[in-house]
Amino acid sequence: LYALNTGGACAGVLIAAFGLLPTFGVSMTVLIVAFLNILVCVLGLFGRQDTTDRDESETTTQTDTTVSMRNAMVCAFATGVVTFGLEVSWFRSLRAAFQSTTDSFALILISVLLALAIGARIAAALPTRETVIQWILAVTGVTVFIMTPIINRLDQWAPILDHYWSTHMMRLLLCVLTMGIPMLILGTALPWLLERFPTPRQTSRLYSINTAGAVLGSLVTAWILLPMLGANTSSLFFGVVLLALSVVIVQRRLPLFII
Repeated sequence: LYALNTGGACAGVLIAAFGLLPTFGVSMTVLIVAFLNILVCVLGLFGRQDTTDRDESETTTQTDTTVSMRNAMVCAFATGVVTFGLEVSWFRSLRAAFQSTTDSFALILISVLLALAIGARIAAALPTRETVIQWILAVTGVTVFIMTPIINRLDQWAPILDHYWSTHMMRLLLCVLTMGIPMLILGTALPWLLERFPTPRQTSRLYSINTAGAVLGSLVTAWILLPMLGANTSSLFFGVVLLALSVVIVQRRLPLFII
């Protein structure tokens, strides 16, 4: 469900930025999206099924206790901060290559959402051992260090081609190959935790704390880190945060985090 929702967000950005907005303008696009939202509501009301899959209902009540809820919430919060902090800092880096336009922002957002959707789908296949979350943090931190210098030099590798769509397809490919890799790995963290805590109360707490982290990461990056450190150092800072968390976990042999 999480993968499908994020994939839908990716499709929404793609359709709105390159289909609805150029064709209908801002006001009509907003009305079209509002109508679609109402249509989804109507279809949901009339398409409800009263039957419940017994096996599915039984599995959703089971909780994996290998990770405590408190530690899981810390992890969900941290990944939210880093995900959106990196998105803001990388967008600043790519302004030199892509310019600050609606199309450019849409391409970056599509790349991030697509990677998160794929990561969410992969998360279901990951082992249940709690060391998985340690590896997610560590590997993401390493890929951030690898990809950040490449992202800062994309202006040298993203030429403006003769055709509009060729230019944007090239830019999208570069975004997916650079930002997409660390985002895909990091995107497995929250779905993996949601799989461990499947009850509605647990899921809502993890999802809300992750979203709160995303808000904080955006604000801190835009108003504090970027003015003080610049885009490149800000991105590397988040890589250091991920690596530091993973190292603390391994060296002290804690279940997940020190609270």
